Amino acid sequence: MIRPISRSVAIRLLKKYGTMDRQAESFDLQSNLKFSAADLTREKIFSPQKIGGIFMLWVGLLGVVIGALIVLVALLILFKYLERQKARENEIAHKVKEITTLQLLNQKINEILSKRNLYRSEYVSFDAFDDCYITIDDYIYLQSFTAQNNFYLPSYLVEEFFKNISHHKVVLPPDETARMGGYTYKGGRIIMESFSDRLIELADERRAQLEKLTKEPLRHFDVQ
Repeated sequence: MIRPISRSVAIRLLKKYGTMDRQAESFDLQSNLKFSAADLTREKIFSPQKIGGIFMLWVGLLGVVIGALIVLVALLILFKYLERQKARENEIAHKVKEITTLQLLNQKINEILSKRNLYRSEYVSFDAFDDCYITIDDYIYLQSFTAQNNFYLPSYLVEEFFKNISHHKVVLPPDETARMGGYTYKGGRIIMESFSDRLIELADERRAQLEKLTKEPLRHFDVQ
C-alpha cells in the first residue's frame, strides 16, 4: 500500500527533479552546440573551395619554379652561344690578319726580286740569273716586319729563310757595297722565289679555312 506524501514533500521532490531535468536539457544543448561548432570548423577546413584554393596555390608555386628553371637553362644556352660566337669572331679576325700579313710579306719579296733588273746594268756582281740583290734597308725591313708579325707568320719558315739566304751572301769590297747599299746573294733568287711560293700556299690555306668559318667565298684575299 502506497503511503500518501505530504504537500511539502511533494513540492520539494518536484523542485529537485525539475532542476535535474533542466540541467540535463542544458547539458544536452551545450553538447549539441559543441558538436555543431566542431562540424562547422571541419567543414570550413575541408571544404571543396578551401581544398581547391590550396591546390591552385601549389600549382602556382610549381609553375614559378618551372619557369625559373626554364629561364636559367635559356640563359645558359644564350651564354654558350655568345661565347662560341665570340671565339668564332676572334678566329676569323686572326685568319684575316694572317692572310693580310702573308700577302704583305709576299709583296715585299716580289718587290725585292724586281730590283734585280733595275740594278743589273750598274751592278757587275750579277753574274748569274739566280743571283739576288737585297739592299740593306730591304733586309732590315724584312727582319723588322717578320719580328713584329711573328704571331701571324710560321716562325719555322721565316727562320729557315733567313738562315738559307744568309749562307749565300757574297762579300763585296766596301766601296761597292757602300755605292749600291746592299749585298748580292748567290743563288738567292731561287730561295726568294721558293719563299714567295710558300707564302702564297699558306695564304691560300688560310683563305680556305676562313671560307669554312664564314661559309662564304672570299674574293678580297685573292693572291696575285
